[in-house]
Amino acid sequence: MRKLSLSIFLSFFVSITYAQKGPNAALTADSLASGSYNDVLKSFFQLAFNKVISQNKEINFTSNPFAVMAKMDTSLIVDTKYYKYRQLRDLNFSFGVKLDSSYKFNGFSSGIKYAIINRRDETVSAAFLASVADDSRTRLLYSLNDSLEAYISTLKFNSETQNKIRNQKGRFYRGEISFDSLDNSLQKKIMQLAKKQNSLLELLKDDPKFNIKKANQAIFDSLKSYFNNKGLWTVGVSDTTYKDQLLFSNILLNSQYIKGFGKTKPGFNFELSVDAGVNFLDDTLSKGMNLKRIVLNLEPGLNWIIRAKNNKQSFFEFKLSGSYINNFGTRYINEKKDSLFLNGTLRVRIIDDVWIPLEIKYYPRSGNIFGFINVRANFTGLGNLLKPKSKS
Repeated sequence: MRKLSLSIFLSFFVSITYAQKGPNAALTADSLASGSYNDVLKSFFQLAFNKVISQNKEINFTSNPFAVMAKMDTSLIVDTKYYKYRQLRDLNFSFGVKLDSSYKFNGFSSGIKYAIINRRDETVSAAFLASVADDSRTRLLYSLNDSLEAYISTLKFNSETQNKIRNQKGRFYRGEISFDSLDNSLQKKIMQLAKKQNSLLELLKDDPKFNIKKANQAIFDSLKSYFNNKGLWTVGVSDTTYKDQLLFSNILLNSQYIKGFGKTKPGFNFELSVDAGVNFLDDTLSKGMNLKRIVLNLEPGLNWIIRAKNNKQSFFEFKLSGSYINNFGTRYINEKKDSLFLNGTLRVRIIDDVWIPLEIKYYPRSGNIFGFINVRANFTGLGNLLKPKSKS
């Protein structure tokens, strides 16, 4: 019976703090994602212009099936369907074109990626709801709700009083009224029940305008701030061609893992990033197309993130990483088998969804430094679909 009551209360809890579930919640979660996260897995759409000032430029578009389906079918924004197609949002597809220094077509690229582990998406996570249910503050509010129900059930001899108190209690738990707006008799009863829970008693004494909806939202936000730093692991495959070659001239098998530390908070945040890939390249010195050049690239790094105070959005990031490259396939004359690089990626958010990443690579053996400037725009593409309709 207690488990059933807790389930009912948790459903009520979800209805006022988790009612965002669906694209609006995904938009909120996506806005808090770091630039590094958005480069690993895209929740909606990303248009990227890479290596802007280099001789070989790239324009890439990335999305996922759910974003495209939601653009075509507005009914998918309904909660039940949003949850049903949750796995499609863990799948990314991309395609792009390569340009030479004169901005002429120089090749084509395509790829797919899937998140094997994605513990960050609280909008569809049963684990997140379980953490809400197990939180001591949630259980405290549940305990008070249970005690009030038991008290109200003793007022059967006066149905008018019982209905009045139950109605007030319902409005109180929906956040429509604060503690100081309740009848004196109900306030006294709540204070009496709260004596069994010192933390709740102190809270009510310190804040006469205590509002359960705000308290629930605070619990939700505090747990989400930890949840949004959980691990994300993706695997993918991509192919790059050149204008004078066919498909499968450059195949990359790639794995990426990122995980934040602590909770998402204003100010300084840190994120672990580990990339690994095996690149099958065409040996241009041999006749015909082949994939005899096989290059392993391992790049562990640490991303330093600065978030704004008002909305916790990341606006400045600096990722420091090291690269170990090993060519265990066919090598060119005088080409070394392995090499080390020191990398730095500086990301600056220009406007809400536009990032300017500056990538710098340092080659310790020669002392050479290479730099690339990219522009990346993350957007929903759902436009007015997510805005409330005005009443006619």
